[in-house]
Amino acid sequence: MDELATIELSESGILSFENHSSSHDVQVQSTSGAWQCYTLNPWITAKNRDGVLEISVKDNLQPKERRGSVVVKSGKSQKQLTIIQAKATPKVETSPEELNVDQFGGLFSIDVITNNDDWKAQSQEDWIEVTALPSAYKMEVKVQPTRSREPRVGKILISMGADETVAHEVSVVQSGISYFLLPYMNFESATRQDIQAFEEKRGGTIEFTHERFFDFTTTSVAFPRVSYTIYEGGAYLYAQLDASSTRILTGPSERQQLVEFLNQSGFTVELGENHFRHAEMSNLEVEIKPYFKNTPHLLFTYTPKQSKEYPTFDELPLGFTDFHLGVEGVKAYEAAHGGEMIYPYSDDEIESVDEMEFECEPGKYGADGRLYFLHKDKDGNITIERTRQFFTQTERACWNYKGYNNLLTEEFKALAKREGFEFVEYNILEQVYVFISKERNLTMAVQWFKFFGDPKPVLVVQVNPGTRLVSHSLSVESNQQKSRKNR
Repeated sequence: MDELATIELSESGILSFENHSSSHDVQVQSTSGAWQCYTLNPWITAKNRDGVLEISVKDNLQPKERRGSVVVKSGKSQKQLTIIQAKATPKVETSPEELNVDQFGGLFSIDVITNNDDWKAQSQEDWIEVTALPSAYKMEVKVQPTRSREPRVGKILISMGADETVAHEVSVVQSGISYFLLPYMNFESATRQDIQAFEEKRGGTIEFTHERFFDFTTTSVAFPRVSYTIYEGGAYLYAQLDASSTRILTGPSERQQLVEFLNQSGFTVELGENHFRHAEMSNLEVEIKPYFKNTPHLLFTYTPKQSKEYPTFDELPLGFTDFHLGVEGVKAYEAAHGGEMIYPYSDDEIESVDEMEFECEPGKYGADGRLYFLHKDKDGNITIERTRQFFTQTERACWNYKGYNNLLTEEFKALAKREGFEFVEYNILEQVYVFISKERNLTMAVQWFKFFGDPKPVLVVQVNPGTRLVSHSLSVESNQQKSRKNR
């Protein structure tokens, strides 16, 4: 080989490349014929391809121009080409690309993925504060709470270089304050811990806790309080949202907005003017109750699907309903139905008491006991205010769900409907199911109940004249309970 070979290249000096990967061919002539090529730069590849020098460069991902070289050698002779590749186009991405924030705002971290350390971040919104941390490839974002019902949107601008060219934008979307809201909607498998975590996450605070009730204050303007009814065995059946005013439920504009909110939340099946069922969860209903005991509210009711059939009564166990016949009518009814008066202890005492209780032979006359509430007017006239019957066969009307026994069977509800009694409501305070017959001018209330000290629960059926429920509260101190404990 001629050590003094002459090398001629079709290019000389500097070869410039764009920042992306590419190749360039250089013609090589050597008097010795043979030649080699090499580079010490890992981003450059040099090859002798059939007598042609092929120079390739990889993508430049760096924000700076880079330089390297390729050497062509033939014997002891060599020539060098300088390779310059342009800097990468500044790129920036973020994770997340959009920041969604609730009404309370807070402090958030956004990762910045970029090929340039020279970047800044800022927002022109006074409710968004940004701190750029280029060395950590992230930025801290502080969002202020909002007082508006309407959502608001702001932007974070990420700029590059000395001219601060905007290279990327991050949207910040903050929801408006909670106006309408829903309770915890997983009725099937909820626990008290689930409900508490749900409420605390959306800003709620425990107000009151009880073995049956679980109350929270909320951040909602319209419904500042929510009360959950969840029993010891895990039966989550009711949620009550107390309205801040009756107008929330009755004002033309407010009510329309509320109904639209309920519809959008899935309650699209209209059962009545103020009564809706969920389209997908068919056993979940909501009632708008503007005038319930001075506490306007929404009542969400979950009715578990009955697991089996429960035989019910042949006919509704209404008992004595001729209220106009008074005490003498009661005596005649009980004489015909096997009742034995156990309170008061004689007819002479009736004028001095407010209850009459009768006991029947178990299983023979339907009810196992009957109670009559007396009312005396200012002239001393006694009328029958309401009646109660007690049945030890509770499954004729009620069934058990997760340890909760006071669920009406479908069979009993169907019987009531056949006999003209329309279901009106479940009175959550007194835990009774209320039915009304306008044709017969009667109100019936049904309840599973266990008296303190009594080993057996009973089914309680109360009937009163009129189409409004007369107080049904069962007191453990009542004469009736004392009598039952002495049986």
